[in-house]
Formats: sequence, structure tokens, C-alpha cells
Amino acid sequence: MPFTRAMLTFRGEVMFSGGLVWLREWTIGTPQFTRVGWEIIEGIRRAHGDPRSLELAPAQLFRNDELSDLHAFLAQVVGFGWVAEFVPSTGGFFVHFKGNRQVCFTCESAESLNELRTVFGEWNPTEEDPMVLRLIELEKSRTRVGGQFVKEPVVSEKVMTDSNCLFCRIVAGEIPAKKVHEDEHVLAFEDIHPQAPTHILIIPKKHFAGLKEAEAADAELIGRCHLAAAHIARQRNIEQGYRTVLNVGPGAGQSVFHLHVHLLGGRPLAWPPG
Repeated sequence: MPFTRAMLTFRGEVMFSGGLVWLREWTIGTPQFTRVGWEIIEGIRRAHGDPRSLELAPAQLFRNDELSDLHAFLAQVVGFGWVAEFVPSTGGFFVHFKGNRQVCFTCESAESLNELRTVFGEWNPTEEDPMVLRLIELEKSRTRVGGQFVKEPVVSEKVMTDSNCLFCRIVAGEIPAKKVHEDEHVLAFEDIHPQAPTHILIIPKKHFAGLKEAEAADAELIGRCHLAAAHIARQRNIEQGYRTVLNVGPGAGQSVFHLHVHLLGGRPLAWPPG
């Protein structure tokens, strides 16, 4: 995203010294859309050995050797329309990101303000800019109903998908995943927060939010997910005992609203479950 890169390096990359990002509001948009941003940012934290969630620690400090990580972080802040502040370690100015994707600068001197104006005067986005095109695409994929944004499904010739759905984006190859099985109808990949030595998610490539939203025509797909789980269990040599779990709704722990079956095994599984 050219904008965030220009903001971080407007005095040259050699002058970059890190900074602090404080997230004020990051629950804007649909739960599925928001969760994508959470996982990208929490993934950056895990890579640095920090397991804390955004709920526990909404501020993130970046060192002077973490320009790429900070760039990725701020690109998500802008792209998802979150409310946040960025304060560079060098001081001189701070940036306020507004929920409508507007960005405001506050500078301690007229000199700093003029420097920023010069840099961002050169960055004049048009409808051909890749970032602008992506934001337009995201806005078109949502519609406002009763004051709230809801998703509009995107229909292809082969599979119904949702452009805001994390799992649909994995199916489309837009987000990487450690795949363990794939066929025409289902995809299986490693859970990024495993609860057992084997913890696989099996999803239908067709989008529907969960079991309660499924229709009679989806029965074969749901069955294929469980058959894929049995196939993977044989491959993993856990047939002596494994569990398939299908959470339905937030109260049952469902956090991604695209039907998915958990395959857990490789350790004793108590009953009743949580």
C-alpha cells in the first residue's frame, strides 16, 4: 500500500526508527471481515513471540528494524477502516486513522507539516491506483441494512463464495494456509491455534455460514467434510480415537462463519467436551 509506506519513510528509510500503534476501535464491519484483520495482526505478534490478543493489548510497539511489519500492520488498519493512532519514535508528528479511512496528521512544527504536505502531495490516488481499486471492491461487497453493514455473496460459475469470508479467501488462494487435503468439493488445512497434536479444519468450498444455514442441497457437502476427516485420520494414524466437531453459532465457539468441521486427535479426548 503506497500510502502507508510513504508515511513511514517520508524522511528516507534510513531515518525510520519504529513507533507505536494504538488501536482504538477494530470491530468495524462484519465479524468475518474483522476477524481477517485480527488474524493478520495477531500473526505478526506470534512471529515475535507475543501471544496476546488485541483485546488484551490494543497497542503495538515496533522497533527500528521492523519497517516491513509496521507497514503491513498499518496497511490493515487503513484497509479495514479501523480507528487508531500512530506515533513515530522520532516524534515530530502523530497520525490519527479515522473509521471512514480518512487520515489526519498533527505536527509539532510548521516544518514537519510542510514536509508531510510535500510527500503526500505527490501521492495523489486515482481510481486506477491498486489500493483504491481494492477499497472500492470491498465497499461494493457490503451493503448497509438497518444501519449495519452486511455481506453480499459473490457467485461464480462453480462455487458460491463470500469475498469477506476468511475461509473463502483461503479457498481462493488469497490467504495462505497449510493444506492437507483438497478435492473438487472440500478443502482441509491445519488450524493455526491447534488444540491437539492433530487439529485440522475441513470446509466446503461453497460458502454457507453454518449448520443452521445449511439447506437440503448441502447435505452431500457436509457428508463429504466428514468423509475427508476420516481420510485424514487414517493418514495421521489416529484411528484409535479422534473427534469431529462442528460448532454452530458464537455461543458454541464459532468465530468464522463458514461451516467447518474440526478434526482433533493424537491425545486423550475427555467427555463431555467443554
